[in-house]
Amino acid sequence: MALYTKSRVCVVKKQTGSMLLDVIFALWVVVIALLPISALLVGARLLDRQAQIQTVATNAAELEIESIHSQSFANTALMGSGTFVIPPSVLSAFPADSMAGRYVVSPVAGLGDLSHRVVQVAVLVSWTRPDTIGTVSSVRLDSFEAQGAIL
Repeated sequence: MALYTKSRVCVVKKQTGSMLLDVIFALWVVVIALLPISALLVGARLLDRQAQIQTVATNAAELEIESIHSQSFANTALMGSGTFVIPPSVLSAFPADSMAGRYVVSPVAGLGDLSHRVVQVAVLVSWTRPDTIGTVSSVRLDSFEAQGAIL
C-alpha cells in the first residue's frame, strides 16, 4: 500500500496600502463615535453650572424673604419695591456672572380685613452669564404675610 501526500502551497498576496486604509477607517469610526459623546459632556457641564447658579440664587432669594419677614408688618407693608444686595459669598462663587436682586411688596386685595391686612412679597434674583449673550435667567419666590401672622 502506497501513501501519497500532496503538498499544499499557501499563496500570500501582497496587500499594498490596505493597512493604512484600515487605520484611517478605524480612526474615522472612533472620531464619529466620540463627537456626540463630547457634545453631551459639554452640554451636561453647562446644565450643571446653570443648576448651581439657580440653587445659589434661590438661597439668596430665601434669605431676602426671611429678612423682609423679620421686620414688623407695618414696615414690611410700607416697603414697596427696591433692590437688595446679593451676599458677597454668592458673588465670589460665580465671579463671571452678574447677579442682581429685586423685591416687591404689594397689598393683596380681597384677603384680610382692616385690622388684618395681607401683603405679597415677591423676590427676584436674576443673572446673566458671559457665555450666553443677551440671555437673562432668574428665580422668583413669592410669599404672603398677614398682619399678625406669616402665611
